[in-house]
Amino acid sequence: MKTIFNSILLIVIVLVIGSIRLSNGEPPPSPPCKLYNAGAKCQLAGQPCENEGCIYGTHCFNGTCVKNTELNGKCNATLKDKEGNSLECGSLFGCANQKCTIEQYLENGDACTDSYQCLGTLECTGGKCTLKNNTCKDSNDCPYDHYCNEKNHSCTPELALGDNCTQKSQVRECRLGSRCLNGKCVAYFSLKEGDPCLWTEGITIFDLCDIELGLYCDGNGTKKCEKIPSSATNESVNCIGLGCNPFEKCYCVNGSSTTKGTCHPFTVVSLEDRTKLSLV
Repeated sequence: MKTIFNSILLIVIVLVIGSIRLSNGEPPPSPPCKLYNAGAKCQLAGQPCENEGCIYGTHCFNGTCVKNTELNGKCNATLKDKEGNSLECGSLFGCANQKCTIEQYLENGDACTDSYQCLGTLECTGGKCTLKNNTCKDSNDCPYDHYCNEKNHSCTPELALGDNCTQKSQVRECRLGSRCLNGKCVAYFSLKEGDPCLWTEGITIFDLCDIELGLYCDGNGTKKCEKIPSSATNESVNCIGLGCNPFEKCYCVNGSSTTKGTCHPFTVVSLEDRTKLSLV
């Protein structure tokens, strides 16, 4: 009985000490950061910080984690984080007219009351989001189905299928659902077997060729729409020097061989197998 009493007394003492620490303003220990990925530390509001490391929903200010200001709360527009977002309002809101608010959600021509509501570099003029000096900076400044022309910085209607387009343009000139290929706007999934195709940054091997016909773009080989291989490369084939089909990768045998390799599908090689194999 005495042992039980002593155990209960010890628990009470621990709880009392903990409550005293909290009442004195000493924060509880930091939880792990698994849910927030906030950095090396996962500090709560009121805990010390160095520029970053505060839990989501707080920010580091003068060496202490401070809770973000809520929507319509007062803020200082000059305080920004390293990404340029409002430090006090967090990544969800912007600071305009000294309060946290939703910003940049209205398109060209939409009714507005202030410029912070307009997308891109648009200004609220005459109650509508309009171009600044009649020029656009990027396609965010333009109405739907228009793009910002790189040559004259004007909003230009998107191009229809078959229209001439600029292959090296950094903006999307062709209408949604199409792509510039060899100087013409081509619909996705429209190319037939043997048609020239494009496989480059921003486009996958399946984007242009007719997938219903089992075609893909052999961008590393013929640069044409080809039939998807019906079978995997036989494991007896040495892929070093010969290569694999476009849906496989060549792995060295035992992870170190420079003369013998086998082909494996992209997603089939398990983590355990990767310890035994090495990508060529």
